[in-house]
Amino acid sequence: MDASKIDIEKLDKLRIHELRDVARQLGVKSPTSLTKGRIIEEVRLIVSGDKDPYYNTHRQGRPTKAETIDFTDFTAATTPLVDALTKPWQVESVTPSYVLKCNEFEFTKSLPTDRMVMGHVDIHPDGYGLVRKSGFMPSNMDTFIPSALVIKYNLVSGMYITGVERFVANGKPYALIAIESREVPDGDYNKLSGGPLGKKIYSYLNIDVLSGGRYFIQNENSKDLFVNAYAIAQSVAKTNSDVLTKVIFTKSLPERLPADNGSVEVLDIPFDTEDRNLINCVNLFLAKAKLDALNKHVVIVLTGLSEIAKAYNNVLNGENGTKINPSTSNKVNAILASAKSIKGSSCGITLICVDNMRVSDEMKQMFEYDVMDNFSN
Repeated sequence: MDASKIDIEKLDKLRIHELRDVARQLGVKSPTSLTKGRIIEEVRLIVSGDKDPYYNTHRQGRPTKAETIDFTDFTAATTPLVDALTKPWQVESVTPSYVLKCNEFEFTKSLPTDRMVMGHVDIHPDGYGLVRKSGFMPSNMDTFIPSALVIKYNLVSGMYITGVERFVANGKPYALIAIESREVPDGDYNKLSGGPLGKKIYSYLNIDVLSGGRYFIQNENSKDLFVNAYAIAQSVAKTNSDVLTKVIFTKSLPERLPADNGSVEVLDIPFDTEDRNLINCVNLFLAKAKLDALNKHVVIVLTGLSEIAKAYNNVLNGENGTKINPSTSNKVNAILASAKSIKGSSCGITLICVDNMRVSDEMKQMFEYDVMDNFSN
């Protein structure tokens, strides 16, 4: 077959991993070690008959090197493949495929269709991101966001997006290739100046909770920790229709969780959650709260700040034991710093920490000397 019949322009539009997949089926040897231009040139040589295709004889079901491929219908057979890869998710309901015949062997390559994806964006310090599909909790089903898309769409952590993901390779996460819709924040919460504390939104015993403040409530009975925290959140939501109320259950036990009536947004972090996942989950939830706080006042009732501190300490120490890491208090205070009233606005975040402080004496000392002074009460 004349090599000129191959539409090289279409092959050139394929992504490198897609082109390598085609090359393997055509018998190009070790396409992963070749550049894109070299792969296209190898395809030319094989199709024109100037070079024999190569196949790994150790793979079950593959033809031997001596056997050759019939390329008579190559152009027609690969057209659906090229069209599907250059015009992706418009044909979402159809799974394109192409067939290569080699003597008695017939290989059918099915291409997984692109599919819709939605979730909260979690941006990594290195510039790439992930779409969290399981609420705010990391999972092995999350979708990879290339740094180019992060920059193009100004993506930030906490943003909710809807887009299209594409299969990359077995054992690897799907990759985001297009964004259909996204939240557009009105500013950067972290860069906005904080103002004085606002109106009273709740009273607990002798504590008056003012908007924009951060408060610590010691819960003596660990059994009722989550029940008490949820009761506080419900009371705030009931008496303040103009605020958005959220509650975080840290290291929760299923049998101790109160019944959720939908009046507040709940983040439930189970007791068996790994420390790193717990930290990522809390930070992403707070990032989403900061976006919400640009347009409305947000009240967060947080249970188990001491448990979050323990998780930070374990991650920071690694295998160096349980000694209190000097950076642990900085991480905890960074959470407290999210609470503020935005200057000249009724928006902002109020943080109410409900805790039983069932931690080591060293951790209690850290809270006493480095953390407690940052609370408003």
